Amino acid sequence: STQSTGEFNMPTNVSMEVGNTDIKYLVMELHYKLAQPETHKDTSGVDILFSTEKTKYQAGIYLFMAEDGSFPPKKKDIHLDLSCNYTSPEINVFAYRTHAHNYAKLISGTWYTTQPGP
Repeated sequence: STQSTGEFNMPTNVSMEVGNTDIKYLVMELHYKLAQPETHKDTSGVDILFSTEKTKYQAGIYLFMAEDGSFPPKKKDIHLDLSCNYTSPEINVFAYRTHAHNYAKLISGTWYTTQPGP
């Protein structure tokens, strides 16, 4: 999990398809709060389950990032906003993760829509 956000499990009947699509590889990146020596044995507890059976729903990832954001030296307060006007096929958002290393004191996500939300 991300720092102290807790455990994450995919919802029932949801999976990420790998292999018979443009997605040929599954890459996992683990971030540790503290640097680990090369001799450290990973005990992160990550489980990945593979199946040849299709699930009812396919999971995906949308990445939002502040490419123009900067962190000027000695500046205490920095504010970056991100937004998306999603117009593609219907999706169900079931989770989001934030990521800013030790740079952020507060990161929040808000759902704005003209349609009924989740």
